[in-house]
Amino acid sequence: MLILSACNKLELNPVPLTQPTQETTPTLGTLLDNPDFSYLKAAVVRAGLAAAPGTPTLLQQLSNPAQRFTVFAPNNNAFIASGIPSIAVINSLPVGTVFGLVSYHVIPQVITAGSIPSRFPNFQYPTILNPLPPSPATALFRLTTFPSVRANGAWVNNIPIIAVNIPAVNGVVHAVAALIAPPSTDLWAKISTDADLTYLKAAIQRADSGVAAGGRLQDALDLASNTAAIGSNLTIFAPNDAAFKLFLTGAITQALVGLGLPPATAQGQAIFLVATYGTLLLTNPYAISPALGATITPTLAKGVVAYHILSSQSGTYAPPGIRVFSVNLPSTPTAVKTLLNSAVAVHPGVTVQATFVSPVPGVSVVAAATVKGAANATASNILIGQTTSDLHYLNGVIHKIDQVLLPQ
Repeated sequence: MLILSACNKLELNPVPLTQPTQETTPTLGTLLDNPDFSYLKAAVVRAGLAAAPGTPTLLQQLSNPAQRFTVFAPNNNAFIASGIPSIAVINSLPVGTVFGLVSYHVIPQVITAGSIPSRFPNFQYPTILNPLPPSPATALFRLTTFPSVRANGAWVNNIPIIAVNIPAVNGVVHAVAALIAPPSTDLWAKISTDADLTYLKAAIQRADSGVAAGGRLQDALDLASNTAAIGSNLTIFAPNDAAFKLFLTGAITQALVGLGLPPATAQGQAIFLVATYGTLLLTNPYAISPALGATITPTLAKGVVAYHILSSQSGTYAPPGIRVFSVNLPSTPTAVKTLLNSAVAVHPGVTVQATFVSPVPGVSVVAAATVKGAANATASNILIGQTTSDLHYLNGVIHKIDQVLLPQ
């Protein structure tokens, strides 16, 4: 209950907004009559079909001068860029899907551009979207969005904001370059089913060896085993399988050299073991040999996994963590803390950096980004792309990377 409540106590004092001179118009609802927002209005109308009998539809709420909202509004081009080419397609989508999508673009307070902070990490604001069945514990729960302002631009989550502070008597509109998709599942559902994250899954399972349910790393990621995890904000730099294979090859090579094998022979055997046994090297290395079990321990796995998850950056270590999209990364190399700092407070953490470009005037996006472990000779690349970075989930965000981060 504390976690659920905390998600809805993150509002800032809004910056005063100069409203239009009319007393009742324009409202946010009438602003949608702009032809550039015809797709959005169609979506708002369709979302209204989800309203319970006797309750106002979303369009009626946005048209009420007494209400107060902020709308992150995708124009027609933003819908098309997001794969929805026509109003006919909008009207063919399930009402519940459209309701969830549109509701995630609406914040139940006035947030002007001047009240969006530029700090790291970005702030979060509850939307009007509540994906949970009504109950005393969840009645106030809202999924949050993550607006941010940096020197390179402004975004909500990782979507560029292309126009700000379009005023209405009952709120403000900020136009966005694409649809902001609400999260629908959790981090563990992604990690446990992604064909390119099988070694990360195995590393988490190895880290949880002998740990009772409730205290496992999986419990921080898996809503099925821990419903309170929905209140977490975790950023995971997720090494893909190729990265973990290289890491295991190196770790086993070093262990075999320590046992007296020549380096070339040790590396050859390590390559063979990784190719032959795969994720079993992580989930149950003792099944292969006691020496491997003594090398790839739960403690090693726990330290490696924790080093790939960002933590709170203020003062002493304070979980659960922070949610950072690629556009929130600084443009100069900057050290940030990880969950490993809970055990080693003085650890320098990882170093992150992003490179920004403007493909069109007024829009800034990340062209490349890196994260470097303290003991890595080179930085790992964050694999920028629709299926590899800024993967948004109920309890965090995932960025795939091409090296395992080494803390020491």
